[in-house]
Amino acid sequence: TAYRHDIAVYYAWCDREALDVWQVFAPDVERYLGWLRSGPPRRERSTLARMATAVSSFYAYASRHTDGLVANPVALIERPVVDSASRTLGLSIEEVGALRAVARQRGAREYAMVQLLLGTALRVSELCTANTGDVTSDSGRDVLLVTRKGGKRGRVTLPAAVVEALRVYVGDRQGPLFLLDNGQRMTRRMVDYHLAAMAREAGITKRISPHSLRHTAATLALDAGASLRDVQVLMGHARPDTTARYDRARRELNNPAAAALAAVVNDERTPT
Repeated sequence: TAYRHDIAVYYAWCDREALDVWQVFAPDVERYLGWLRSGPPRRERSTLARMATAVSSFYAYASRHTDGLVANPVALIERPVVDSASRTLGLSIEEVGALRAVARQRGAREYAMVQLLLGTALRVSELCTANTGDVTSDSGRDVLLVTRKGGKRGRVTLPAAVVEALRVYVGDRQGPLFLLDNGQRMTRRMVDYHLAAMAREAGITKRISPHSLRHTAATLALDAGASLRDVQVLMGHARPDTTARYDRARRELNNPAAAALAAVVNDERTPT
């Protein structure tokens, strides 16, 4: 979604500058990045880096599919550098407990949502696109089949308490794994809304988003001794340096990172 937005911004800028996107050169891209930096709106360095990457990926894709007839002008310029540490605000273990307690009181859907995000480090898009039939078993382990970034399918090991929370919430229902009150598929915006409301009720003052729980899950797994490579596989990162951003202080089915998160979510009773 972010990349689609970034390309739309780039196309609009090219239109204003009367540039053909297929006839853009490195100086043009430098002017575009300068325009992004000058704002408004004010953009963080990480956002500027992502927007430059989106344009570069766009031209790289076009080059591959035109046998090199389209060049990548972004490859010839210096791009914004991003700080190595993640800026996402994660939760402490005490805040995790408070959030789970509120989710349990609110009901089976909210509890299953929080348990799944904390116990697997899912992306919110993976949660929202999951269906009941994606909860299955493989080699004796409960797993969730997910659609990763780029459309790749992956498997995420489910801790026992997450499976139980999903069983209580889903029952025998078929279709989307998480539903809105109107029966439609859960959206990312509504996941964000529910988490923010639960965080306020739990007395958590920092801004909490679905990505905060993903960040928290990665950090807790790393703090529990899981290797960076195992956490990379758990989170579905293509590059290890992406996972390394979450490290502040066997693979898929047999993953110590999943076992470490199971210890976080397996210690309490599932709501009815």
